[in-house]
Amino acid sequence: MDLLIIGGGPAGLTAGMYGARFGLDCLIVESQNIPSQATLTSKIENIPGIPSISGFDFVNNLKKQVKDLGIKFAFDDIKGMIDKNGLWEVYGERNYIAPSMVIATGQRPKRLNVQGEERLIGRGVSYCATCDGPFFAEKDVAVVGGGNSALEEALFLTKFARKVFLIHRRDEFRGVKIFEKNVFSNKNIEVIFSSCIDEILGDNKVECVLVKDLKTGKIGEIKTDGVFIFVGSIPNTEFVKDLLYLDDNGYIVCDEEMRTSKRGIFGCGDVREKSLRQIVTACSDGAIASHSAHLYLKEREVIT
Repeated sequence: MDLLIIGGGPAGLTAGMYGARFGLDCLIVESQNIPSQATLTSKIENIPGIPSISGFDFVNNLKKQVKDLGIKFAFDDIKGMIDKNGLWEVYGERNYIAPSMVIATGQRPKRLNVQGEERLIGRGVSYCATCDGPFFAEKDVAVVGGGNSALEEALFLTKFARKVFLIHRRDEFRGVKIFEKNVFSNKNIEVIFSSCIDEILGDNKVECVLVKDLKTGKIGEIKTDGVFIFVGSIPNTEFVKDLLYLDDNGYIVCDEEMRTSKRGIFGCGDVREKSLRQIVTACSDGAIASHSAHLYLKEREVIT
């Protein structure tokens, strides 16, 4: 094996595609437990040349394209890696050894860490509107967050829910203006600024939330059947935290060629430190990472 790619989202799949184009023997290792965030997006409308497509369809199309190039796949959750005589040995349920590696493990949603959240996950508490929205037809739901994901998912939930309460701790949103405009013009969305969820209540399912006004300190109650949480993400970098240089938020620090602090290891996609995390930027990162890995392997004379 010339190149081991950890992660099966747009970044990792594009790295595999370009690895094949460079003639590299590649293996893509996908997580068994953490899905690509792209697959959870209901509608993507900002990929050049593709007016509209679901995230699930986009990733499946890309995966088929990569498989048709002869790239091999494995399912495993990587726990760590070590330098072994100039090769990188990566271990999960199985061990993998390669002279170069691309890390494209993405990120996962943050929790609110309020009482009732953990207990009611899957019983009304969700981090994926695309996955769980249809279960809330003609019901009331709360969405927490003020960035693009929260705004987009609140709009998506109006296809099913009777009422969407959009709760944000600041007094303005952080999303793009078109999402803001659509939220404010949607009669099924009620925006609650300068507030946060203090507790999620319910016996066997979500029944209501306690909402704290951050300006007055008063706590009110909102009856709701579901709580959808979009308050940021955590990079999936635990397995390299003692190996690679990470920023203060745990994202992998890379240069413009996707090179990390260790020779032969490249980062790409949402897992790396950068200002814009989108599918198009993830794909770009993946192409660059494989190109850099190709140059590295030629420099080491692993390939000709």
